Amino acid sequence: MTKSLGLIEALEALLLDSPRVPLSKKIMVNEDEVLDMVNKLRVLIKEDSNNQVIPSTSTTPQVAQSVPTSTPKPEQDLVSMQKKADELINGANEYADYTLAQLQLVVSQIQKTLIKAERYIDNGRQVLDKKKT
Repeated sequence: MTKSLGLIEALEALLLDSPRVPLSKKIMVNEDEVLDMVNKLRVLIKEDSNNQVIPSTSTTPQVAQSVPTSTPKPEQDLVSMQKKADELINGANEYADYTLAQLQLVVSQIQKTLIKAERYIDNGRQVLDKKKT
């Protein structure tokens, strides 16, 4: 869920930092960036809905019994260790993706700030050029 929140925050920042159309409440956005974020959100939502646990509808409480019927075989150990390794890898990948999304958000904010600073510099130079003439 944190990845989807990160994407929503990135989308919000993109919309808030987008240039405004004069004399309207409309903004201009890069269509590819927005559609890319929407597609990522769509994939995350599908993954989340596939991973949801469906609660039991029975009224009797279910008790999990963990009494081993036999000693685990080496193949079972290997399978369970592989499953745990896969879960760790998936968790690490999710964390890395979330961290990269946050970093991408920061970088885009810095880029927009630099563009604004560049505009101020250009405007300042134009004012100086007008004063010279």
